[in-house]
Amino acid sequence: MRVWFVVALAATLGCAVAALAAPTGYVDDFTGGTANWPANPGYKVSLADGIATFKVDKIVPWAGQKLLLGDTYDFSMHPYLTVRIKTSAPMILDVYLLGPKSGRNQSRRIRAVSDFQTYGFDFSAGKAFDATQVTGLIFCVNGEATSWEGIVQLEDVRVGDQAS
Repeated sequence: MRVWFVVALAATLGCAVAALAAPTGYVDDFTGGTANWPANPGYKVSLADGIATFKVDKIVPWAGQKLLLGDTYDFSMHPYLTVRIKTSAPMILDVYLLGPKSGRNQSRRIRAVSDFQTYGFDFSAGKAFDATQVTGLIFCVNGEATSWEGIVQLEDVRVGDQAS
């Protein structure tokens, strides 16, 4: 009897701990509103038909558009992001994972194309970063540049164990 009680207690506590664990994957298909996209003067965001469109008129270096995830995520076991992108002009896109004290970025050269292309970002290498408490992302076009004007469209952002 005592053995069954200990097993039942351990199972109950294990389920309770698992329920408290931070989610490990995030997917955004851009069918919701723009509430998770704080206003930024250099980026005008609109969502329609599952696509996030940024009209970028950047005049400040490292200005980027933040996406609040709405929860705290643990991407430490799968520090990856995939996103489908198309843009009106070539650019370098920096994507940041944001934690409570710091962020970690990766950059990719993006070609101007008429169809969406899938890009992957691997945050496992480089400077140390606590990926157990990620609360947001930043998309930054041509980081160091003082100007860039164009349209960037994102489709199907996937992070952590949901990245493909």
